[in-house]
Amino acid sequence: MKILTVGASPYIHTRGGRINSFLLSNFKKQHDVISVVWHHDINYFVADDGKYTYNKDEEIVSILYPIFHPKKNPFKEKATIALYEIIKQEQPDIVLSIGDIDETDFLHSIKQLIDFKWIGIFTIASSSDILNPDKMDFLESVDFAIHTNKKVKNDWDQYIKKNNIVINSKYYPIGINFDKFYRDELINKDKFIVLNCSKNSQYSNLPAFIEGFAKFYNKQPDVEAYLHTNINDPGNYNILWLLEKNNMQDVIKLPEKYASFKDNISDEELNSLYNRSCVLVDCATRSATGLCVKEAIRAGCVPLVTENSGAISEFVKDQHLKIKSERFIGENEEDLYIASIDDISNKLKVLYRLWKYNKKYFIEGSNRIVDEVKNINDLLKYLECVFEEIFKENKKVLSLEIFN
Repeated sequence: MKILTVGASPYIHTRGGRINSFLLSNFKKQHDVISVVWHHDINYFVADDGKYTYNKDEEIVSILYPIFHPKKNPFKEKATIALYEIIKQEQPDIVLSIGDIDETDFLHSIKQLIDFKWIGIFTIASSSDILNPDKMDFLESVDFAIHTNKKVKNDWDQYIKKNNIVINSKYYPIGINFDKFYRDELINKDKFIVLNCSKNSQYSNLPAFIEGFAKFYNKQPDVEAYLHTNINDPGNYNILWLLEKNNMQDVIKLPEKYASFKDNISDEELNSLYNRSCVLVDCATRSATGLCVKEAIRAGCVPLVTENSGAISEFVKDQHLKIKSERFIGENEEDLYIASIDDISNKLKVLYRLWKYNKKYFIEGSNRIVDEVKNINDLLKYLECVFEEIFKENKKVLSLEIFN
């Protein structure tokens, strides 16, 4: 079977890039795979004999076709034309898109001209897109939808029911690689280290983390913090200025190595970082997958996350581990949840006392949360079932048995 994925470049250290990388690497074992990608820097990831490829472990996994990011015009129009030509040339059996609605809905117009099966992994962080009828015209073209956010999935189902649209969808939270992220018993949590592992973007709300930790540190100066973010890329915030403003420039550590979307620390180094840390704080205003939080939990970190912020708050169920928030409407009418700085500080104090009182009990408490985290290998098995089902002959409506 020939599978064409559409999403972020597998070389990019973002949610979409990591999902695409995993799927390409594993589908390669049984299928012919190619990928149409955005955010692929052709000056950094150079072509070999005129072809862009995704290489892993010194082996070519997939041919890559870089296109413009299709979120907004005029790039969306250019991306649509480019993808149309690629699909016409490659003739895939399945097109598997990975991304938000605005990143993948351009497949709708292409499917009016070329017949293929479209499976969408919709990493949607907010239901605002689902509730906007102007953005839902593409639905009739999707053969099967996988959602990584439960609330979005529920709102999606209400919309298609109200509008009498027949489409099967499934809530399936993206898991992590258990072979790469795990608790290393040889690493002790002898120092109370607070970690934040987020993109330097407004949605990550890094100022809230920095200010919240600063308030906590002023009362408890024997703790440490590490902010792992893309310091070598342009971002929404001047991180160095924020640290200086809060007198945290010598307290909150930043990456010593080059850290950007294009190049970052290895999974082994990241797992070690999670294992050394006691608490992972994520102040995201919205979340589609929560992959970093899941990785940290698997490695023995206690999560502290913004309540109501989407996928993250759906699998971190203990209210004691949720930061109080206020609802805010973003520029695209999406729901955003702004973390309380005081509550970040207060909850860190409580977690610090628990750690100080009994470190073994603290670590065991983090282990009890691990059950909420899925193995990403389960997604592969599930997708194979979906592939088989959508190709059953004479079935316009899919059987729901495997999807429940």
